[in-house]
Amino acid sequence: MASAALPSAGSDRDFYAGKIAVASFFLRTVLPRLGADRAVIADIDPAIMDLCEAAF
Repeated sequence: MASAALPSAGSDRDFYAGKIAVASFFLRTVLPRLGADRAVIADIDPAIMDLCEAAF
């Protein structure tokens, strides 16, 4: 775990601090939206997938 490694990371301190920052960002901004994003995707009309490739 990055937070456990951070105190003794030495020259890798920036690496572990970056991992913690990215995880924090994901938890605050991406994770809360996932339920809503899934609901939107589940409600998309799949009719467009029935078109043949030449239609594009």
